Amino acid sequence: MQHNPCRAAPDGGAGAGTAATGDAEGDAHPWAAARSGTLAGAAVWARRRARRPARRAGEVSVGNVVAGLSVSLDGFIAGPNDGPANPLGDGGGRLFDWWTAGTERTGPDDRFRPPARSAAVVREMFGCGAVITGRRTFDIAGGWGGHHPVGAPFFLLTHRPVDRHVGPGTGGTVVTGGVEEALAQARAVAGDRDIAVGAADVAGQFLAAGLLDELHLNLVPVLLGGGVRLFAGSADHPVDLECTRVVESDGVTHLCYRVLR
Repeated sequence: MQHNPCRAAPDGGAGAGTAATGDAEGDAHPWAAARSGTLAGAAVWARRRARRPARRAGEVSVGNVVAGLSVSLDGFIAGPNDGPANPLGDGGGRLFDWWTAGTERTGPDDRFRPPARSAAVVREMFGCGAVITGRRTFDIAGGWGGHHPVGAPFFLLTHRPVDRHVGPGTGGTVVTGGVEEALAQARAVAGDRDIAVGAADVAGQFLAAGLLDELHLNLVPVLLGGGVRLFAGSADHPVDLECTRVVESDGVTHLCYRVLR
């Protein structure tokens, strides 16, 4: 079974990642993590995505706020009965088989061997400057041992006390003031690099607040039939999206959408 890097346990055991939802404080995956290979993939990626413009004269440009999730054709990011003992839910591991479908390691360990055509996508994931995640994802992943798999600092949205895997000596910072505070702290460390939103419920909060710039979906040809839905009840009005990239790979199609405002 393939592991989702955002839900992956720190020891490389049963992976967790595109988090499950159900916690108002935040949920499922950045997110995930990512890398390039074939001529077709290179052609698609030759056009670099535009940075968000500076808001005032003299301000530096900032990276995009990106929610990246693996999702089934019927709209689930994890199977039924997900939890610490079953991080991806029943059958949810199918959503991440593509992470080990290749031959070349493109991450910190052998869990990261995507197909060649997915490599550029994976590299971009690993290039983010910060990760914002939710409590449920954090707990399911065992706090990643205090260091997120993509190698970036992470900011944990929660209203409950956290007794380990955050604070000095780790890559984690607790944020209790909501999505705007989390974004401000993430921007302070990310600079002009993208910020990954690595939890489904948190992504929904960013979308509702008008703070989400892009949605990256790793669409897997499987029907899970139940589990954790993507953006379940997140928006109270239609949200228009523009498709800016399609990368067909082995066992997955990578879709990039810009959120239109």
